[in-house]
Amino acid sequence: MKTDIKKYIFVIFCSMLTSGAIAQSFRSAYFLEGVTGRHRLNPAFMGESNYISLPGLGYIGTGIQGNVGLTDFIYPYDDPSGKYELTTFMSSTVKGEEFLNKLHDMNRIRMNLDYTILGTGFYGMGGFNSIELSLRSDMNSNIPFALFDFMKTGMDQTEGTTYQIRDMRIFSEAHAELAFGHAHAINERLTIGAKLKILLAGAYADAHVNQLDVTMAGDKWQVVAQGTVEGSLGGASFETEDDGRGDHIEGVEVDNPGMNGWGLATDLGFSYQLNHDLLLSGALTDLGFISWRNVIAGKTLNEPYEFDGFEDINTDDNDPDQS
Repeated sequence: MKTDIKKYIFVIFCSMLTSGAIAQSFRSAYFLEGVTGRHRLNPAFMGESNYISLPGLGYIGTGIQGNVGLTDFIYPYDDPSGKYELTTFMSSTVKGEEFLNKLHDMNRIRMNLDYTILGTGFYGMGGFNSIELSLRSDMNSNIPFALFDFMKTGMDQTEGTTYQIRDMRIFSEAHAELAFGHAHAINERLTIGAKLKILLAGAYADAHVNQLDVTMAGDKWQVVAQGTVEGSLGGASFETEDDGRGDHIEGVEVDNPGMNGWGLATDLGFSYQLNHDLLLSGALTDLGFISWRNVIAGKTLNEPYEFDGFEDINTDDNDPDQS
Protein backbone atom coordinates (compact mmCIF):
# COMPACT_ATOMS: atom_id res chain seq x y z
CA MET A 1 0.00 0.00 0.00
CA LYS A 2 2.89 2.38 0.64
CA THR A 3 3.96 2.09 -2.99
CA ASP A 4 0.63 3.65 -3.98
CA ILE A 5 1.34 7.05 -2.45
CA LYS A 6 4.63 7.31 -4.31
CA LYS A 7 2.94 6.49 -7.60
CA TYR A 8 0.17 8.97 -6.81
CA ILE A 9 2.73 11.75 -6.25
CA PHE A 10 4.56 10.67 -9.39
CA VAL A 11 1.46 10.88 -11.62
CA ILE A 12 0.78 14.43 -10.39
CA PHE A 13 4.38 15.45 -11.04
CA CYS A 14 4.53 13.98 -14.56
CA SER A 15 1.24 15.67 -15.46
CA MET A 16 2.76 18.99 -14.42
CA LEU A 17 5.96 18.35 -16.37
CA THR A 18 4.56 17.07 -19.66
CA SER A 19 1.68 19.51 -19.99
CA GLY A 20 4.14 22.33 -20.56
CA ALA A 21 6.26 20.32 -23.00
CA ILE A 22 3.60 19.57 -25.61
CA ALA A 23 4.23 22.80 -27.52
CA GLN A 24 7.04 25.27 -28.03
CA SER A 25 7.09 28.52 -26.16
CA PHE A 26 5.66 31.45 -28.10
CA ARG A 27 8.50 33.67 -26.95
CA SER A 28 10.64 32.72 -29.96
CA ALA A 29 8.05 34.54 -32.11
CA TYR A 30 9.12 37.86 -30.58
CA PHE A 31 11.52 38.42 -33.50
CA LEU A 32 9.25 37.07 -36.27
CA GLU A 33 7.45 40.01 -37.84
CA GLY A 34 4.78 37.96 -39.62
CA VAL A 35 3.36 36.30 -36.49
CA THR A 36 -0.17 37.55 -35.80
CA GLY A 37 -0.06 37.48 -32.00
CA ARG A 38 3.29 39.20 -31.46
CA HIS A 39 1.55 42.10 -29.73
CA ARG A 40 0.99 39.74 -26.77
CA LEU A 41 4.71 39.95 -26.05
CA ASN A 42 5.08 43.64 -26.81
CA PRO A 43 1.99 45.85 -27.29
CA ALA A 44 4.03 48.17 -29.54
CA PHE A 45 4.27 45.52 -32.26
CA MET A 46 1.78 46.11 -35.08
CA GLY A 47 0.21 43.39 -37.18
CA GLU A 48 0.95 43.17 -40.88
CA SER A 49 -2.79 43.07 -41.64
CA ASN A 50 -6.21 42.87 -40.01
CA TYR A 51 -7.18 39.51 -38.53
CA ILE A 52 -9.94 37.61 -36.73
CA SER A 53 -9.27 34.77 -34.28
CA LEU A 54 -11.98 32.12 -33.73
CA PRO A 55 -12.27 29.38 -31.07
CA GLY A 56 -10.00 26.46 -31.90
CA LEU A 57 -8.19 28.40 -34.63
CA GLY A 58 -6.55 31.13 -32.59
CA TYR A 59 -3.35 31.55 -30.67
CA ILE A 60 -2.31 28.84 -28.22
CA GLY A 61 0.91 29.51 -26.33
CA THR A 62 2.64 27.33 -23.78
CA GLY A 63 5.94 27.71 -22.01
CA ILE A 64 8.07 25.81 -19.55
CA GLN A 65 11.14 27.00 -17.68
CA GLY A 66 13.17 25.42 -14.91
CA ASN A 67 16.45 23.88 -13.86
CA VAL A 68 15.28 20.34 -14.74
CA GLY A 69 13.95 18.93 -17.99
CA LEU A 70 11.90 16.05 -19.30
CA THR A 71 15.01 14.00 -20.09
CA ASP A 72 15.88 14.01 -16.39
CA PHE A 73 12.77 11.91 -15.71
CA ILE A 74 12.26 9.83 -18.88
CA TYR A 75 14.64 7.00 -19.83
CA PRO A 76 14.98 4.51 -22.72
CA TYR A 77 13.45 1.14 -21.90
CA ASP A 78 14.33 -2.22 -23.42
CA ASP A 79 10.94 -3.89 -23.14
CA PRO A 80 11.05 -7.65 -23.89
CA SER A 81 7.49 -7.47 -25.22
CA GLY A 82 8.27 -4.49 -27.44
CA LYS A 83 5.28 -2.58 -26.06
CA TYR A 84 7.23 0.24 -24.40
CA GLU A 85 10.20 2.27 -25.62
CA LEU A 86 10.44 4.70 -22.71
CA THR A 87 10.04 4.52 -18.97
CA THR A 88 10.29 6.87 -16.02
CA PHE A 89 12.70 7.30 -13.15
CA MET A 90 10.38 5.18 -10.98
CA SER A 91 11.17 2.05 -13.00
CA SER A 92 13.35 -0.56 -11.32
CA THR A 93 15.50 -0.56 -14.49
CA VAL A 94 16.70 2.97 -13.63
CA LYS A 95 19.31 3.05 -10.90
CA GLY A 96 18.67 5.46 -8.08
CA GLU A 97 22.13 6.99 -8.28
CA GLU A 98 21.80 7.56 -12.04
CA PHE A 99 18.57 9.49 -11.58
CA LEU A 100 19.34 11.39 -8.38
CA ASN A 101 22.71 12.67 -9.64
CA LYS A 102 20.86 14.75 -12.25
CA LEU A 103 18.81 16.69 -9.73
CA HIS A 104 19.40 19.85 -7.71
CA ASP A 105 18.88 20.60 -4.04
CA MET A 106 15.77 22.51 -5.15
CA ASN A 107 14.16 21.61 -8.48
CA ARG A 108 12.16 24.44 -10.04
CA ILE A 109 9.55 24.22 -12.77
CA ARG A 110 7.39 27.03 -14.14
CA MET A 111 4.70 26.50 -16.78
CA ASN A 112 2.15 28.75 -18.44
CA LEU A 113 -0.72 28.42 -20.88
CA ASP A 114 -2.29 31.21 -22.93
CA TYR A 115 -5.30 30.37 -25.13
CA THR A 116 -7.21 32.90 -27.23
CA ILE A 117 -10.95 32.21 -27.41
CA LEU A 118 -11.91 35.17 -29.59
CA GLY A 119 -9.84 38.01 -30.96
CA THR A 120 -9.46 40.63 -33.65
CA GLY A 121 -6.78 43.04 -34.79
CA PHE A 122 -7.32 45.97 -37.12
CA TYR A 123 -5.88 49.29 -38.22
CA GLY A 124 -7.72 52.43 -37.17
CA MET A 125 -7.61 55.46 -34.86
CA GLY A 126 -4.11 56.23 -36.08
CA GLY A 127 -2.59 52.87 -35.24
CA PHE A 128 -3.12 49.14 -34.77
CA ASN A 129 -5.81 47.93 -32.36
CA SER A 130 -6.47 44.55 -30.80
CA ILE A 131 -9.33 43.09 -28.77
CA GLU A 132 -9.00 39.58 -27.33
CA LEU A 133 -10.72 37.25 -24.89
CA SER A 134 -8.31 34.64 -23.52
CA LEU A 135 -7.83 31.97 -20.90
CA ARG A 136 -4.55 31.99 -18.98
CA SER A 137 -2.98 29.67 -16.45
CA ASP A 138 0.34 29.68 -14.59
CA MET A 139 2.00 27.10 -12.38
CA ASN A 140 5.16 27.40 -10.27
CA SER A 141 6.70 24.58 -8.26
CA ASN A 142 9.73 24.22 -6.01
CA ILE A 143 10.37 20.53 -5.33
CA PRO A 144 13.27 19.57 -3.03
CA PHE A 145 15.72 16.79 -3.80
CA ALA A 146 14.62 14.88 -0.71
CA LEU A 147 11.14 14.23 -2.16
CA PHE A 148 12.55 12.51 -5.25
CA ASP A 149 15.02 10.61 -3.06
CA PHE A 150 12.09 9.35 -0.99
CA MET A 151 10.04 8.43 -4.08
CA LYS A 152 12.91 6.53 -5.70
CA THR A 153 14.67 4.85 -2.79
CA GLY A 154 12.19 4.99 0.10
CA MET A 155 10.98 1.40 -0.23
CA ASP A 156 14.55 0.09 -0.29
CA GLN A 157 15.62 1.64 3.01
CA THR A 158 15.75 -0.10 6.37
CA GLU A 159 13.42 0.62 9.26
CA GLY A 160 14.35 3.84 11.04
CA THR A 161 15.51 5.71 7.93
CA THR A 162 14.13 9.27 7.91
CA TYR A 163 13.59 11.56 4.93
CA GLN A 164 13.49 15.28 5.70
CA ILE A 165 11.64 17.29 3.05
CA ARG A 166 11.75 21.07 3.41
CA ASP A 167 10.29 24.14 1.69
CA MET A 168 8.24 22.44 -1.02
CA ARG A 169 5.76 24.73 -2.75
CA ILE A 170 3.30 24.41 -5.62
CA PHE A 171 1.27 27.39 -6.83
CA SER A 172 -1.25 27.43 -9.68
CA GLU A 173 -3.82 29.96 -10.88
CA ALA A 174 -6.20 30.40 -13.81
CA HIS A 175 -8.20 33.36 -15.03
CA ALA A 176 -9.94 34.82 -18.08
CA GLU A 177 -8.65 38.00 -19.68
CA LEU A 178 -10.35 40.64 -21.84
CA ALA A 179 -7.65 42.84 -23.39
CA PHE A 180 -7.85 46.10 -25.37
CA GLY A 181 -4.61 47.14 -27.08
CA HIS A 182 -3.39 50.05 -29.21
CA ALA A 183 -0.03 50.59 -30.91
CA HIS A 184 0.84 54.00 -32.36
CA ALA A 185 3.75 55.11 -34.54
CA ILE A 186 5.17 58.38 -33.18
CA ASN A 187 7.46 58.74 -36.20
CA GLU A 188 9.23 56.53 -38.71
CA ARG A 189 11.48 55.09 -36.01
CA LEU A 190 9.55 55.07 -32.72
CA THR A 191 6.39 53.07 -31.98
CA ILE A 192 4.71 52.84 -28.58
CA GLY A 193 1.92 50.57 -27.40
CA ALA A 194 -0.25 49.77 -24.40
CA LYS A 195 -2.94 47.32 -23.34
CA LEU A 196 -5.63 47.44 -20.70
CA LYS A 197 -6.71 44.05 -19.38
CA ILE A 198 -9.82 43.20 -17.41
CA LEU A 199 -9.17 40.01 -15.45
CA LEU A 200 -11.91 37.59 -14.42
CA ALA A 201 -10.67 35.33 -11.63
CA GLY A 202 -11.13 31.58 -12.00
CA ALA A 203 -9.24 29.64 -9.34
CA TYR A 204 -5.92 29.43 -7.54
CA ALA A 205 -4.21 27.06 -5.15
CA ASP A 206 -1.07 27.58 -3.08
CA ALA A 207 0.36 24.66 -1.11
CA HIS A 208 3.49 25.14 1.01
CA VAL A 209 5.13 22.33 2.96
CA ASN A 210 7.60 23.80 5.43
CA GLN A 211 8.50 20.43 6.95
CA LEU A 212 7.74 16.82 6.05
CA ASP A 213 9.62 14.10 7.94
CA VAL A 214 8.93 10.52 6.88
CA THR A 215 10.41 7.67 8.95
CA MET A 216 10.27 4.09 7.71
CA ALA A 217 8.56 1.87 10.30
CA GLY A 218 7.96 -1.62 8.96
CA ASP A 219 4.65 -1.70 7.09
CA LYS A 220 3.85 1.91 8.05
CA TRP A 221 5.35 5.36 7.75
CA GLN A 222 5.65 7.73 10.69
CA VAL A 223 4.98 11.21 9.37
CA VAL A 224 5.46 14.67 10.86
CA ALA A 225 4.15 17.43 8.59
CA GLN A 226 3.98 21.19 8.88
CA GLY A 227 2.40 23.08 6.02
CA THR A 228 -0.38 25.29 4.76
CA VAL A 229 -2.76 25.28 1.83
CA GLU A 230 -4.74 28.22 0.51
CA GLY A 231 -7.05 28.40 -2.44
CA SER A 232 -9.94 30.15 -4.08
CA LEU A 233 -12.69 28.69 -6.25
CA GLY A 234 -16.22 29.94 -6.70
CA GLY A 235 -18.62 27.89 -4.59
CA ALA A 236 -15.84 25.91 -2.88
CA SER A 237 -15.75 25.11 0.83
CA PHE A 238 -13.98 22.64 3.08
CA GLU A 239 -15.82 19.60 4.39
CA THR A 240 -14.80 19.52 8.06
CA GLU A 241 -15.34 17.51 11.22
CA ASP A 242 -14.71 18.72 14.75
CA ASP A 243 -12.19 16.35 16.35
CA GLY A 244 -11.91 18.29 19.62
CA ARG A 245 -8.85 20.24 18.50
CA GLY A 246 -10.53 22.24 15.75
CA ASP A 247 -12.11 21.58 12.37
CA HIS A 248 -10.42 18.61 10.71
CA ILE A 249 -10.51 18.90 6.89
CA GLU A 250 -12.16 15.87 5.29
CA GLY A 251 -12.43 17.16 1.73
CA VAL A 252 -13.53 20.01 -0.53
CA GLU A 253 -17.09 20.59 -1.72
CA VAL A 254 -17.82 22.72 -4.80
CA ASP A 255 -21.29 24.17 -5.38
CA ASN A 256 -22.02 26.27 -8.49
CA PRO A 257 -18.47 27.31 -9.49
CA GLY A 258 -18.10 30.53 -11.44
CA MET A 259 -16.25 33.84 -11.62
CA ASN A 260 -14.37 34.27 -8.39
CA GLY A 261 -13.11 37.84 -8.35
CA TRP A 262 -11.71 40.42 -10.70
CA GLY A 263 -8.61 42.42 -11.47
CA LEU A 264 -6.88 44.87 -13.78
CA ALA A 265 -3.55 44.72 -15.58
CA THR A 266 -1.64 46.62 -18.24
CA ASP A 267 1.10 46.02 -20.80
CA LEU A 268 3.47 48.79 -21.90
CA GLY A 269 5.96 48.58 -24.76
CA PHE A 270 8.05 50.39 -27.34
CA SER A 271 10.12 49.68 -30.44
CA TYR A 272 12.78 51.92 -31.99
CA GLN A 273 14.35 51.31 -35.40
CA LEU A 274 18.02 52.20 -34.90
CA ASN A 275 18.89 51.43 -38.52
CA HIS A 276 17.70 49.22 -41.35
CA ASP A 277 19.00 46.03 -39.71
CA LEU A 278 18.70 46.81 -36.00
CA LEU A 279 15.52 47.21 -33.92
CA LEU A 280 15.55 48.11 -30.22
CA SER A 281 12.42 47.09 -28.31
CA GLY A 282 11.21 46.39 -24.80
CA ALA A 283 8.03 45.74 -22.85
CA LEU A 284 6.59 45.37 -19.37
CA THR A 285 3.67 42.96 -19.33
CA ASP A 286 1.02 41.83 -16.85
CA LEU A 287 1.44 44.70 -14.40
CA GLY A 288 -1.62 44.48 -12.19
CA PHE A 289 -3.59 42.56 -9.59
CA ILE A 290 -6.44 40.12 -9.01
CA SER A 291 -8.78 40.45 -6.04
CA TRP A 292 -9.89 36.91 -5.15
CA ARG A 293 -13.15 36.04 -3.42
CA ASN A 294 -14.07 32.97 -1.39
CA VAL A 295 -10.54 32.25 -0.17
CA ILE A 296 -10.25 29.09 1.93
CA ALA A 297 -7.19 28.02 3.92
CA GLY A 298 -6.00 25.19 6.12
CA LYS A 299 -2.88 24.00 7.90
CA THR A 300 -1.46 20.90 9.51
CA LEU A 301 -1.29 20.49 13.28
CA ASN A 302 2.41 19.57 13.20
CA GLU A 303 1.69 16.39 15.12
CA PRO A 304 3.07 12.92 14.25
CA TYR A 305 0.78 10.34 12.67
CA GLU A 306 1.07 6.96 10.99
CA PHE A 307 0.35 6.35 7.32
CA ASP A 308 -0.21 2.86 5.90
CA GLY A 309 -1.26 3.70 2.33
CA PHE A 310 -4.18 4.94 0.26
CA GLU A 311 -7.24 2.82 -0.31
CA ASP A 312 -8.61 1.99 -3.78
CA ILE A 313 -5.63 3.36 -5.73
CA ASN A 314 -4.31 0.66 -8.04
CA THR A 315 -1.49 0.48 -10.56
CA ASP A 316 -1.16 -1.63 -13.68
CA ASP A 317 1.06 -4.61 -13.01
CA ASN A 318 2.22 -4.47 -16.64
CA ASP A 319 3.37 -0.87 -16.37
CA PRO A 320 7.15 -0.57 -16.92
CA ASP A 321 7.25 1.96 -14.06
CA GLN A 322 6.18 -0.71 -11.57
CA SER A 323 8.96 -1.00 -9.00
